Amino acid sequence: MMEDKILEATLDSVGEGIIATDEKGTIIAINPQAEKLTGWKYSDAVGEKIDKVYNAADNNLCNFLVKLEKPKSKKSIIDRETETVLKIKNNDEIPIEQTINFIRDKNKKIKGIVVAFRDAMEKRTKLKEIESLSYCDYLTSLYNRRYMEKIIAQLDNKANLPLGIMFLDVNGLKLTNDIFGHDKGDELLKQVAQILRNICVKKIIICRTGGDEFALIVPKTDEQEMAYLQEKITKTSLKKIDGVIKISLAIGYAIKNNEKENMNEIKAIADSKMYKNKIRTTKTIRKNMIDDIITSVNGKYKQEQIHNERVTKFCEMIASYLQLNKREKEELKTAAILHDIGKIIFPEDLVKKKKLSDKEYALIYRHPEIGYQILKSADEYVALAEYVLYHHERWDGKGYPHGLKGKNIPLPARIIAVADAYEAMTARRVYKAKRTKKEAVSELKREAGKQFDPYIVKVFVELMHKSNV
Repeated sequence: MMEDKILEATLDSVGEGIIATDEKGTIIAINPQAEKLTGWKYSDAVGEKIDKVYNAADNNLCNFLVKLEKPKSKKSIIDRETETVLKIKNNDEIPIEQTINFIRDKNKKIKGIVVAFRDAMEKRTKLKEIESLSYCDYLTSLYNRRYMEKIIAQLDNKANLPLGIMFLDVNGLKLTNDIFGHDKGDELLKQVAQILRNICVKKIIICRTGGDEFALIVPKTDEQEMAYLQEKITKTSLKKIDGVIKISLAIGYAIKNNEKENMNEIKAIADSKMYKNKIRTTKTIRKNMIDDIITSVNGKYKQEQIHNERVTKFCEMIASYLQLNKREKEELKTAAILHDIGKIIFPEDLVKKKKLSDKEYALIYRHPEIGYQILKSADEYVALAEYVLYHHERWDGKGYPHGLKGKNIPLPARIIAVADAYEAMTARRVYKAKRTKKEAVSELKREAGKQFDPYIVKVFVELMHKSNV
């Protein structure tokens, strides 16, 4: 009959194993997936008792059917979605999920059962993978904070004492992200993770617990081992340099020595030590990073150091003429030295090109903002950061990055703009012809009131007429 063929095709196409029996538990149908899972062929299985073919733990379906010759229950499902173990024909065992239903005739009398089942191994594997991912930091492939909390709870017992915990914080990650972008920041974190993998022995559990934070859990340790571990990590990280950025870590640790001590308090002590270490060293680290950036810029571009020195000299001449006080002169001098520190983002060949792409122009327009980000990260340069940020603003408001106009541009930035332009025009460059002193002065005069503060131009021109520079 057509209905039988449709039913047969349906059973053959489903992804679950299906076995159907009569009221005595004798198999009357088995689909290809059930053949595959049980190891029984259709011709061998049909006519056998289901408990022989479907040999699942805790199942005794034939006896169950005998007891249900006059069932009081009218429910259709015997067993909904349970896990068990199936012993297949070659005596191997596989985990399965099963659902067992009654087969009833039109008078509701039980005429057999149908078992639907599937291999649970794949599901278990996927669940393990999901659990593993939930404990894994996607970037570094280390354990994450969730796993750290779980493993600390597991290890917090007498057998693992003394139990040490060490917190580490990556210095300068935000500055790295601000200057070079998050891809470079991610690389920095990966390098830190690799340093920890290389140093830490098998018993040490390494976790990335936050954006720039790592943790080490060390069972059965002591003060000497923890101190040695900290020293080794510090020395190794200082040797690692990625371009301009040197890896630097703030570290603090604490040890739980007896069962009476609270592990949360031990963690708080380690975190406090790490934070104090960070505060104590941050100023020096940021200052060193800025010095390294200056060295790198000067190293990449042979003319850059000469350019900065000449711009600084011109700024000092203007400052003296304007009778700025000592503090103002020092700030202007330092800002002039650092005004192009944002060029650290330039590729080495950029300043040699005669024609630039839109992307390369975008880099040039960004360098004042990058310089600002670098300088505002260090306390001693915060006051100067805005002078560097605005040294490409124009008197007429058509400059960048913020389009400031007139005296809204800080005076030091206006002074640097004039000195910077004059030096650039009169210096020897690969990509353009050098102008004479007279030509450069004429250009400044033309741009006075447009690109430059007219009074600063007047002062500078007067100084140039009196100077042999």
